[in-house]
Amino acid sequence: MLGLAGRPAAAQVFARADDTRATPPEYRPRRPLRVELSGGATFLAGNVDHLALAGKLALGLRLAERHELFLDGAATHTMFNGSTVIDKDSGALMYVFALVKHWNLFALSTHSRNRFLQLDYRTTNTAGLCLHSFGPAALTPLLVSVGLTPEFELWPAPAGSAAAGSESVFALRASARLSFTWLATKALNVGFDLIYTPALADPADFRLYLESYVQLKLTSELLSLRLAATDEYDSRPRAGVRRNDLSLLPTLVVTFPQPPR
Repeated sequence: MLGLAGRPAAAQVFARADDTRATPPEYRPRRPLRVELSGGATFLAGNVDHLALAGKLALGLRLAERHELFLDGAATHTMFNGSTVIDKDSGALMYVFALVKHWNLFALSTHSRNRFLQLDYRTTNTAGLCLHSFGPAALTPLLVSVGLTPEFELWPAPAGSAAAGSESVFALRASARLSFTWLATKALNVGFDLIYTPALADPADFRLYLESYVQLKLTSELLSLRLAATDEYDSRPRAGVRRNDLSLLPTLVVTFPQPPR
């Protein structure tokens, strides 16, 4: 996969919880207005018919010195021999207030649908606190965040059920995140991201998201090779959906130079 962006492209995964995972502001370029658009497509016709479309849009706006607003959207659709195997869309709106040095308050609202998981609709709305950029200089940045996350979902009514339409599910969850990028050498970065979201009323009901990657510069700045591994676990998936999704994704990353401010 080829990533085209103003910064290194994030790995695209097709599993169960990436719609609730927003890029932290500390990983985004800081400027009054930022617009980032990336996309790709694959087409194959013949003995095997295959069509894949994927796109992402990211907007960032610095409202004032201590106030920032971010809007993200993504869509992925894949057909194989006439059958749709991936069909999902997601969006996120995040507000960040710089409280004091190393500390942010944030509010995050996510919205998604995912036919791959039989999910008609999911929204999460998180309010939380983030501690960032407090570790060694080689970790750029190290961040830890915690929040309270009400979650509302609509799922198709179970097969054989007398109910028609969608089944609604509400859960009050907590969310905790640990993330960092380690500058191993001038040419090699290692990244790590862990998100844990248990239900407060029943901690045995939880989701776990883990991503790690290595990224090697092939040229001074323009071209890099990224290899990412993700593991997503849902302790209580819907009927017919497995608990665990593991993916390994190589990406060729093209990073365009940032224009002068």
